[in-house]
Amino acid sequence: MKRSKSFRFVLLVVMFVTSFAVLYFAGLAHAEDIIVDNTPPTVVINSPTAADPAYHQAGDTLTVNFTYTEENPSNYSIRVYNTTDTICYTLNDSGLQGGTDITVIDTCVLDGSANDGNFTLKVVLNDTVGNTAGSNTQTGAVVIDSVPPVRANETPTNNSEVGSSPVTVGLDTDEIAECRYSQSANDPFSQMTAFTNTNAKAHSSSIELAYEGTYNFYVKCRDRAGNTNTDDYWIRFIYVPGIGAWLGHSAKMRFAFHIGTGDNIRYGEDYISSWNNGVVLGIVTAETPIDSSVNTSYPGDDYLFDIVQREKDNKFLLVFTNGTYTDITDNLEEVGLKGIVGKTFGEFSYDEPSAYKTFLILLYHSIDLNNSLRWAAGSYDLWIKNIGKNTKGQSKINITIKG
Repeated sequence: MKRSKSFRFVLLVVMFVTSFAVLYFAGLAHAEDIIVDNTPPTVVINSPTAADPAYHQAGDTLTVNFTYTEENPSNYSIRVYNTTDTICYTLNDSGLQGGTDITVIDTCVLDGSANDGNFTLKVVLNDTVGNTAGSNTQTGAVVIDSVPPVRANETPTNNSEVGSSPVTVGLDTDEIAECRYSQSANDPFSQMTAFTNTNAKAHSSSIELAYEGTYNFYVKCRDRAGNTNTDDYWIRFIYVPGIGAWLGHSAKMRFAFHIGTGDNIRYGEDYISSWNNGVVLGIVTAETPIDSSVNTSYPGDDYLFDIVQREKDNKFLLVFTNGTYTDITDNLEEVGLKGIVGKTFGEFSYDEPSAYKTFLILLYHSIDLNNSLRWAAGSYDLWIKNIGKNTKGQSKINITIKG
């Protein structure tokens, strides 16, 4: 019996030791779940920032780029707000990895009813053990803008004259924008030419003027929020280089042009044209070049031209047709060779001239016009006759249209 009791005691001791060992090793396994983290997260917003804001319209998607340092991240939130409204909020609590300078690029949809103004961007990161949250705040990092740029202060000033080329063409806007120009009205922004100096509040390009006369530039601008002008801003000026001098005898002629309100005027060494609403009035030299200057304030909407031409081979044509100035310039060679307007010249119309007034004043100096000159177009003749002298000894010129 004594032997049996001793045997049972030994078994109990062994069982106790075995149970202790099991508990001890089980404790080692759970020790891996214990996290010691006394360092709070840090967050740095890379974009947008207060120094480089993001410009958007209400309802746009905002992209946020930030980095964080945290070994045990739990979640982060993005918030865009001002003193009265939160216009964007998002929370992400999955897929976050721990480490140093971890980059996150996420998006947040801006409220479609948000008012224009500046908004603060805030990013907050929480860790898994409840340390003080890491955050970064950028005041004014988001700007809501729904208004296209306001354009003003064009240069050259509208309807002014410039006397040299190249000329600086430009304008100002009330906000930073990209501005583009065209010499055709109503072109879409995507097809227009960007100013050389733009993406600012002042926009300009140096333009080489290819011809004398009227220049029209049509300008649209787009701001950083994507708001684009739907209408053209019109810049209109007239290139009037200084009148030259001819060696030897010359004739100076003065013509007052007027077709309609806001005529477009172009001129060069061998032509002058004025066109409006598809009607063209032109003066074309047959063989010798001319030099011209224009007075745009004579009187009202009229344009007064001073034309100097050499006495030798002095000849010019007064032309009416339809279209634009190209209907004259494209046919300069034909006019110069034939000396009259051909039947196929432009879209020649016999009816249009009667609807408009044309003033023709010839001031001759040392030029012989003893009898007359005759130009014909269709069934109408234009006669310029020397009919003697007036009481002051000045030549009297008579201009007659015969049909």
